[in-house]
Amino acid sequence: MIMEFIYSTPSCGEEDRRPAVLKDLHYLYFALILCVLTAIVIVLISLCTPPIPKEKLACLTWWTRHRRAPAIDLKNYKSEAAQINAANGESDLVESAGSGAKEEAAAKPPCWKMLYLWFCGLSTGPTPTLSPEERAALQRRLTSIEEKPLWKTVCDVNAILLLTINVFLWAYFS
Repeated sequence: MIMEFIYSTPSCGEEDRRPAVLKDLHYLYFALILCVLTAIVIVLISLCTPPIPKEKLACLTWWTRHRRAPAIDLKNYKSEAAQINAANGESDLVESAGSGAKEEAAAKPPCWKMLYLWFCGLSTGPTPTLSPEERAALQRRLTSIEEKPLWKTVCDVNAILLLTINVFLWAYFS
């Protein structure tokens, strides 16, 4: 895209001195090349990074969506984060974030932060303490993948409508 702005289209009668990738390559072929290059980068990065531990994959993929996730102890999780960040020299930031949470709850947040929280639909007040039964019911409701038939139909109709519009635009402009 940057090359499109740098090398403008020549006027009629002028010689086209743009690079071949701009003047000879159709944009749909260019999109296909970008798709292939993106897939190659994704696969290479995936192969070069360590896999996610199995215990943290519960309910993350389609095949594990019905498994009951074991409760992760947040204290151990924070200590793992501190150990991981300690190699980068950032352990102080992780540990100070935990101690600063108590001070931040007592102090009133600045106006810009309150506006941001209001805009995002987040509450600025303290969160209510839930009983274990309420917490389990809330967790069940939040992790459920059930949907009402009305909203399923609305999503399906919208998907078909958008696909139809996309195919029409693709065919019209190609």
